Amino acid sequence: MTRKPIIVINTHTHLDHLGSNHQFDEIAMFDHPLSHRAARHGASHDVLQTEILAEHLVVKPWPRGFDPRGRSLPPFEVSRWLADGDRVALGGRDLEVIYTPGEAPDHICLLDRTDRILFCGDILLHGPVWTHLAGGSVKDLTASYRRLMGYLDAFDHLMPGHNEPWLDADLLPESLHGAERVLGGQAKAQDIVDPWNRRLKRYSFGRFEILTAASASSDGIAPSA
Repeated sequence: MTRKPIIVINTHTHLDHLGSNHQFDEIAMFDHPLSHRAARHGASHDVLQTEILAEHLVVKPWPRGFDPRGRSLPPFEVSRWLADGDRVALGGRDLEVIYTPGEAPDHICLLDRTDRILFCGDILLHGPVWTHLAGGSVKDLTASYRRLMGYLDAFDHLMPGHNEPWLDADLLPESLHGAERVLGGQAKAQDIVDPWNRRLKRYSFGRFEILTAASASSDGIAPSA
């Protein structure tokens, strides 16, 4: 795809974002205990089989040459540990690191002020935003949205990690409004069971959703009216 140097920057350590890290020489990650653990230990085949590769989770066919049998995530070397506010120089432009927990406790966004793009990982997208996995939090997600609102004048487009790859910046205030409604107990939830057989609450807001654990009151969510 390119002859230029490549650096991988993971927005967080959920396994669907780390699968090919070991194939690259230059990797940058947010300096967080979860990132250090993922880099040091990778993930076993049993974990990948349960979380990613189970038959009911995959839309076939498999990519050409891919064999899921015995597949694991090997440990990998991180060449740079990032902190909130760091800048990654890419030659003529920088990516600014913004710490944005909520979907995951080690989640970051990357702001390209030159092309006015926010690489927003999994916290802003068309579809469900997850807060129900370990370390996820609607309270933290709301705080991250509020923080990103301070950068709203610096970007026009969002590039998320899933679903549609090119979104307008207006999704941020919409998502903040939705998260505040969930946190304040003003949004109605639908009880669902996901493909991993987890009981969740789904809050729908048109072009995006927020998913919480069934016992979401532990995250400070007020009871809905």
